[in-house]
Amino acid sequence: MAGSEWWLPVEGSSWLYPEGLDSADVFESGRGDHPVVHVSWNDAKAFCKFPLLDIIRYHSLVTVIRWRGGRLPTEAEYEYAARGPEGQDWQFSWGEELMGEEGEFKVNIWQGDFPHDNQKLDGWEFTAPVRAFPPQNAWGLYHILGNVWEWVEDWEGGPHWKEKMKKRGGNLFNPKGPDSGTEKVKKGGSFLCHHQWCFRYRIPARTYTTADSASSNLGFRCVMDDNKSFSKHNLHISTSSPPQHSNQQQQHEEEEILEL
Repeated sequence: MAGSEWWLPVEGSSWLYPEGLDSADVFESGRGDHPVVHVSWNDAKAFCKFPLLDIIRYHSLVTVIRWRGGRLPTEAEYEYAARGPEGQDWQFSWGEELMGEEGEFKVNIWQGDFPHDNQKLDGWEFTAPVRAFPPQNAWGLYHILGNVWEWVEDWEGGPHWKEKMKKRGGNLFNPKGPDSGTEKVKKGGSFLCHHQWCFRYRIPARTYTTADSASSNLGFRCVMDDNKSFSKHNLHISTSSPPQHSNQQQQHEEEEILEL
């Protein structure tokens, strides 16, 4: 891609085969607890929204998943969740400084000379498992910043929700984006973000792309309204190995589900 030579098209890539059909799938390569990627906004919304009953078979393992009435978060909800119960106006979910008090990494992003030399000082070159880093705020949310971008509901095109709030005197509950548009907002930043190129692993930062796009650093999480029923039941049947998750998005959502 001109101007972004680190992006390459990979034929046959999908959530199951992020590197293409000639590579090992996410389970064979030990990434069943990584966030799902290569999912468009359209598919992410459908996954969260519609009631479904899937019986997924992978080798000797059977998993039953039920989802009812979920959705993608709005941009305002995503930022509210990222700020945690304190509601501080920080750059990051844990404070103003990128590193922890002991010099520890709190987020999976690029370290080094982008895009030529990823030094992997945080331990990860690409996606990291859900619990590779401690929760990023007091609500116990994992990877609300970094690791992979996450789709939100809003169309790009209108003023940021904070600007809307200021114009209405501060009284605005869960403001939404415009009713239509050509691109959808995504939040949080990813393992490809670097402060000299993509300083968007901050709470207020955002970017956007078309709803049919998918990439190796873009995923999603579902939210539930507190007045809706939600059920998820896993039935594991294994004769040769301990139970493990057979659906990559299921594991991601189990660790990162946020109910609003």
